[in-house]
Amino acid sequence: MKNDQPKDVLEGVVNIEGTLTKHYLFAELYSLFNSGKFVVEAIDQLEYDWNTEFTSPPEWMRDPYPWDWIVEVKRVK
Repeated sequence: MKNDQPKDVLEGVVNIEGTLTKHYLFAELYSLFNSGKFVVEAIDQLEYDWNTEFTSPPEWMRDPYPWDWIVEVKRVK
C-alpha cells in the first residue's frame, strides 16, 4: 500500500512497511477521547529502545528514543 498523498502526510498518515499508520498529536488524542462517553485521566509518552524499530540499530543511536502515546481514559456513565 502506497502513501503519496500530501494531504495524508499533513493529517499524520504515513506508510510504514506497507501499512498506512496514523500518528496522533496530543491535541488529537485529547479531543478523540475527551468526549461525552469518556474523560481523559492522563496522557503520557511511553519511550522504548531503538531495537524495536531496527533489527540492528547503529551503536551511535541514543536519545531521543522512539515513543508512543499512552492514554488513560475513564468511561462516563
